[in-house]
Amino acid sequence: MERHNLIDIVKGLSIASVVIGHSCWNLPYNGFAIGPFVYTYHIMTFMVVAGMCMNKKISGCKDTIIGQQISRQWILYMIYSCTVILFHNAFLRLGIISQEAYYGRRDIITRIFNAASYMTTESLLPALWFIPFYIVALLAFKLAVLYTKKVGLYVICALCGAAGLILCYKEVYLIYHIQTALLSIPIILIGYKARNIILDKDIYGGVISYVIIDVGLALGLCKIVEGFGCIDLAVNAIISPILFYPITLLGITFILILAKIIYRNRFLSKIVGLLGKYSFHIMALHIICFKCVDYVYCVFVIKDTSVLSDFPHSFYNWIVYLYWIVGMGIPVLFGKAIESIKKYEKNRYETRLNFSDNEYL
Repeated sequence: MERHNLIDIVKGLSIASVVIGHSCWNLPYNGFAIGPFVYTYHIMTFMVVAGMCMNKKISGCKDTIIGQQISRQWILYMIYSCTVILFHNAFLRLGIISQEAYYGRRDIITRIFNAASYMTTESLLPALWFIPFYIVALLAFKLAVLYTKKVGLYVICALCGAAGLILCYKEVYLIYHIQTALLSIPIILIGYKARNIILDKDIYGGVISYVIIDVGLALGLCKIVEGFGCIDLAVNAIISPILFYPITLLGITFILILAKIIYRNRFLSKIVGLLGKYSFHIMALHIICFKCVDYVYCVFVIKDTSVLSDFPHSFYNWIVYLYWIVGMGIPVLFGKAIESIKKYEKNRYETRLNFSDNEYL
């Protein structure tokens, strides 16, 4: 399926929000509560994109697309999980992590097998909790689409959302964050049904009107977060069963409008779209990038490693902005490197195949 740059921009804004939310709760120097703000939408925006990417126009290809997506994500999940597991002892010796045991051979093998079933527990990969919940939600919605009629699909999605609200509000934790997967299914439905509206590139009323609307949404979200508290799906925090969906949809609308504004600028759309294209790599690696910044600053600049093992990062001053740059930039480079290796291997395989065929001509 052809990539749509507007989708990449939405994903780019979402993954940038994840990095920002994990790097600081309040912005350095001005104290703006950026963490609670981005937490209102950053995870569920990915679920809207998941619904949009279920291509309804190409018959017979849905299973292939979802299967390919899951297999690609599993391979990347294993690459990053196995790498961090194998380097766990090195991270301990460097002081990047602490208060954890050294891994023996049995520990390494056990954890690699656990990772193969999406159950990695590495402290440097905390954001990977998102992947199994994302896959469970995607598969559940796919089954609902396949085996229900039009009205039935809405009923099933509403029931799943209600079950997710109850489970999260009661602080019930299920394997693979199934409670969060249920919570996200109505959001996937919105992306699935409103795909054409969301992907409409036209800006009606001009860019200025969109900017004004988005600023209004941002101010409204700030007031809501200030008055009612913070959403944090990793720990089942949904504020309340009544307020979760309205607040989340407000945040998603803010991002979708911002994406359309950015789409009009060639330079910004290219940069943010690149973040979206390599969002998995950023999701997996940004915490490790934070700790690499901490290591360089502690060892080579201030020459004090007393706070090096603080998690998810050690500093809350101007270095926060460096976390953003490194936490998104380095994973993009990793993603591009992996992509280049895959293209090289594919070309080499095709060359060998063509050579073998010519031998029989």
